[in-house]
Amino acid sequence: MFRPQYVCEALLRAEGFTDVRYVKTTPQTNEEDLGHGKFDFQSSTPWTYATAIDRELPITVVTGVHAGCYELFAHGGIRSIADLKGKSAGQSGYPT
Repeated sequence: MFRPQYVCEALLRAEGFTDVRYVKTTPQTNEEDLGHGKFDFQSSTPWTYATAIDRELPITVVTGVHAGCYELFAHGGIRSIADLKGKSAGQSGYPT
């Protein structure tokens, strides 16, 4: 279990939640599991939610997660986000 889950459990219990459980899921099925009610909420990256919603899974995004933990790397000639318009993007680090 990851350390943030220990903190999350303590905070939920402090807010009055009494039924806190950890549900087994996989990176390949966790969006579908959330969308189909196998569990109530999760913490993930923004693109995970965007692609799940695009697949018409009934998911509500409450807030963004870890916005400051990501960096954008680009090749020469790209100096700002606006320079990305019409370009292709790749992502690594979190298996979807």
